[in-house]
Amino acid sequence: MENLKLKNKVSLITGAGRGIGREIAIEFAKNGSVVFINDINEKDAVETCKIISSLQSKEFDINNTDKTNSTSISNNTNNANDANIANNTNIANNANHSIDVNNANYSNNANDNNYSNNNNANSTNNNNNNNNDYNCNYNIKNNSSCFYYIADVSNLTKVKDMFEFIIKKTGKLDILVNNAAILRDKTIHNMDINYHWEEVLKVNLSGVFYCCREAMMIMRQNNYGKIINIASVIGLCGNFGQTAYGASKAGVIGLTKSLAYEAAARNINVNAIAPGFIETEMIKDIPDNIKENIINRIPLKRLGKPKDIAKMALFLASSDADYITGQVFSVNGGYFMY
Repeated sequence: MENLKLKNKVSLITGAGRGIGREIAIEFAKNGSVVFINDINEKDAVETCKIISSLQSKEFDINNTDKTNSTSISNNTNNANDANIANNTNIANNANHSIDVNNANYSNNANDNNYSNNNNANSTNNNNNNNNDYNCNYNIKNNSSCFYYIADVSNLTKVKDMFEFIIKKTGKLDILVNNAAILRDKTIHNMDINYHWEEVLKVNLSGVFYCCREAMMIMRQNNYGKIINIASVIGLCGNFGQTAYGASKAGVIGLTKSLAYEAAARNINVNAIAPGFIETEMIKDIPDNIKENIINRIPLKRLGKPKDIAKMALFLASSDADYITGQVFSVNGGYFMY
């Protein structure tokens, strides 16, 4: 029988509608975890749930979840209505979504492209057309479930509602993966302070902080948890035109290390993954000559794959990594060594 590394665990992956986030959600589900998919694009979130629903190795019975030490994290009772989406074919198509090379991204505007020595693609617009949040469950065989919750992680109220929804459904949260991020590259003298700086920091850093804080409130009660923050090689080595993105990802690394000290006493591990140049849809837009230059700088002479990041996340989420905390794992093919 297959060894399910995350059997009976409950996971939340932000920005899981596409790219690396989706791959992590699939990997976790294949290893026995009930997964909560967060994204701002309902169509993408549903598609991830549909993929997960087809898996054959899911063995978690949500009705048997251990809720002994479960806790409610807020007094907000105005949660969105739960609905079964198995027969729903009228899913709104939100055009404001794309993926970052390293993360599931939040929009699809093609402004401010800068590909010079840049491992990421186009800048983004975080103005979501859907002002309402939605939460639904997609039922999986063997009474297991995959849930999705549409919310902007830079909005603290919506983040609180999302975690309350998780508690309502399963009574606990074992694993948090902070993957959602946006990218708005611009040289510093050409930046719009709000659009290129403040909004990037709100999603990429404050969003991680908000989710970590709410997760800690649950995990502290259960004396168990795994928090995995998706940083970036740019947070380690920097890059031209990426002062905002680089600062946000360096901040995620600093947050990870400091929170690891706070969380250790409660048996909560906090680690980060710093992806390099990863093959996602957005990497296809990089001109071939620039892509060739990037690959030539990578000792392994290839781009990474989302599964490379997902496998590392699985390791950190499993009991195999119980004695690892406060660390940053570079998965970049040797592009940056330190």
